Amino acid sequence: MTLFDIILAMIEKSGLMKKIKYLLVVLLLMILSMNKVNARTITIEEVAKAFNESEKLSDKLYDNQTAKVNTDNKTLEIYNSQNELEFYLNYTDDSIEMDNRSFIADKSNYKQAKSREAAIKLLTAIIPDLVNKEGIINPNLEWQNTYDTYGLQIESEYFETAIAEPNGPVREIRLYVYKYFKMSLDSDKLTKLVNKYLLNESTGISGTLILETREIGSNYIKMYLYVKNAQENDNECIVYRSLKKDSDYKEISENAYNCKDGIEIIDNNLTTNTTYYYKAMLKNQSYDNSVYEITTKNIEKQEVDENDNKVENTEEKKETVENPDTGLNVPFIGLILFLSVSIIIFVYAKKYKKFNKI
Repeated sequence: MTLFDIILAMIEKSGLMKKIKYLLVVLLLMILSMNKVNARTITIEEVAKAFNESEKLSDKLYDNQTAKVNTDNKTLEIYNSQNELEFYLNYTDDSIEMDNRSFIADKSNYKQAKSREAAIKLLTAIIPDLVNKEGIINPNLEWQNTYDTYGLQIESEYFETAIAEPNGPVREIRLYVYKYFKMSLDSDKLTKLVNKYLLNESTGISGTLILETREIGSNYIKMYLYVKNAQENDNECIVYRSLKKDSDYKEISENAYNCKDGIEIIDNNLTTNTTYYYKAMLKNQSYDNSVYEITTKNIEKQEVDENDNKVENTEEKKETVENPDTGLNVPFIGLILFLSVSIIIFVYAKKYKKFNKI
């Protein structure tokens, strides 16, 4: 009998075994509860604060929206830059939710959909901030069945229409109509979401548009547009042009480009010697890309260059052809005449020699 067996027998006789078992169970529960400390609940005040302090989206495009918590109604209210209430989301201790499935967008009410689109995109974009990560989340990926795992559910549909302004141009309206939104306030779920879908700006955002200049004329600019780190839905993009760097951008195409595999774009009917500013954006992105500055050529200088090239080409044709193998100038016409005459003389000399022998 070993010393361990003797000690175990003494413990059993003294009745300490049950107490030790209970102690072990309590210790196990304590360890499990300590592991759950990190799975904290994010407060609605933290969400509103992150929303209001975020600089992830363009102020111009999203109307400087602000969020306010209404504790009486348990709602997160979204206001525009004129401090007018646009809409609200309901919240509990566990989640934030908006059910807008009954809304049908048309020309008369699309602005309501636009305000929701802006706020939902921003709420999705600040999820990394809420779990102390840097980057953004793409709100237009497939999020229908992801709430239980990743704490996010989004249902949306794409809306497009044309509106004729009174005594003005026709405007193309393109936006996502968000029908349903639910975001968990469980940091564990949101951390899983961020770890899987985070687009980190420091390492290159997935789906970044690149606009390259290919050719510049006096009245046109030829560009090449493609998507860096393309995802499956990175296929529709829009190019904007302006004479001002910071404002007045207008689309240069009637329809979006299919730019996933790259596309050449020619912007025609431009003014000579003028600087234009371009922006390229993916439809499924909620942030601006870089501004591209391109200046058209001066037509007078271009014509002079073309005339100079014509004169140079004419002079080159007058010169004798250069043998590419030797680098020597060969007078082809003189050489051909010399060979022809030599052959004729050789033939007659041979005939004359035969005649003398006879």
